Amino acid sequence: MKILSFFIILCFGAWLSGAETIRNTDTLRINYPLFGLFAAGAFLFDSANPPDENFEADYELALKLNAGFSGAVYAGALRKSSALSRLAYPLTSSYSSGTSQPSLPSIGRRSDLPGTPGSHPDALAAYFRLPSFHNAEVDLYTNRDGIRGGSITVPAALPSGFDQAVFGQGTLRFTGSVYSYPLSSPEITTWFTSIPQFASGTYTSLLFEAALSSRIAKNRLTGYGAVGLAESPFGGFVPWFRAEPSFSAGIWALRGRFFYAPQDFYTPENTRIVHRFRFTVNPQAHFRLTGQRGLRLSIGLITSGDTSTELYTARISSGISGEAGSVTMTGGLENVFWDSAGIAAGSGTAFPLKIAGTLRLSALRIALSAEAKQYFGAGWVKKKTGYTGTFTLTPRLSASGVIPRELIPALSLGADIASYPDGSTSGKTSASLRWSGALRSFRFTAKIELEIPCDAV
Repeated sequence: MKILSFFIILCFGAWLSGAETIRNTDTLRINYPLFGLFAAGAFLFDSANPPDENFEADYELALKLNAGFSGAVYAGALRKSSALSRLAYPLTSSYSSGTSQPSLPSIGRRSDLPGTPGSHPDALAAYFRLPSFHNAEVDLYTNRDGIRGGSITVPAALPSGFDQAVFGQGTLRFTGSVYSYPLSSPEITTWFTSIPQFASGTYTSLLFEAALSSRIAKNRLTGYGAVGLAESPFGGFVPWFRAEPSFSAGIWALRGRFFYAPQDFYTPENTRIVHRFRFTVNPQAHFRLTGQRGLRLSIGLITSGDTSTELYTARISSGISGEAGSVTMTGGLENVFWDSAGIAAGSGTAFPLKIAGTLRLSALRIALSAEAKQYFGAGWVKKKTGYTGTFTLTPRLSASGVIPRELIPALSLGADIASYPDGSTSGKTSASLRWSGALRSFRFTAKIELEIPCDAV
């Protein structure tokens, strides 16, 4: 009851003050036995109270009925499965850090209760296992936007004779998905458009995914591959391909992300993906400075490009990490045109320089990041300089402390400011408090954020 009362107070905290822009984000999850089954619910609340404007609030509700490990039924504002999310946005993105460890993208993640408020359409979903078919997992989904379909995920261990000789000890996962969805032709807002029009209707996309995680001696091999088939409004199916391999051996590591589509196609969310080849390659080197679990020096280079936008990026990262924390520096050149004539600046060209660090104490985790980024326009004309920074304190106290763990918030301070050649500035600073905790059948998160504009001429 204490948690529920505390949650309600935070939900209406934004309404009580109108001095500055305040955003209040809350999540309450309840697990409770029901008719011999296991029921779960999620209530998500998001409100904003900007200056001189009316109070605005949105909420989402989702329910889950779980029949042990064999299946579950979901209803409400649901999080999409990993397969549907990938069909909605199949493009790869560049790595944020050149020294982070390789990881596989999620595969086979089913529809579920959302963890944070957002644009989750009302939907119905069901999940069940097939023990007689390699313990495969089936996810069925339909929502009010007309998207419906499902996925089947089959986990498999590599054959024993085969994995020892070639891939070492490892696992494989396969996912097959099919979804239908409505598409409508883009609206014509100008007298001339290069985007062809088509008849609105219901179309279909298919997705086949595979993920491998293996270890050969002390070397690690991971890989993800996907093949999509998007039905074209102009007839037939358009294929697209995505791959994310990685390999580490000794002090060396190499990972990459690749996407290729030979033709334009539309996603289930009516987004047009232009034909392109997109790549990101990240070689790394890691050196032990003191002992097996002591300090480690890491260096990494990220290169990425896109044939559709013809923009290329190169960044280099270096950092030192240990049990108590880490420090990383990143710099480079982003979004430049590169051809036989040399390197040219575009509308989003920038020189970034970023430093980030974490410190882990017994009862507290401290995280700090600061970045300065110089933006250029055509002809390398300076457009603006951006400054961003964050400072976060996260408690790590156990529940046996003097103050209940759920009442101790994480504090976060942030700034996002831009200065222009004429001397003007724009941006904002922010401060937020975030609570999370659990008691018996209740689990909640709550966040209150204050934003202060920093515009000056």
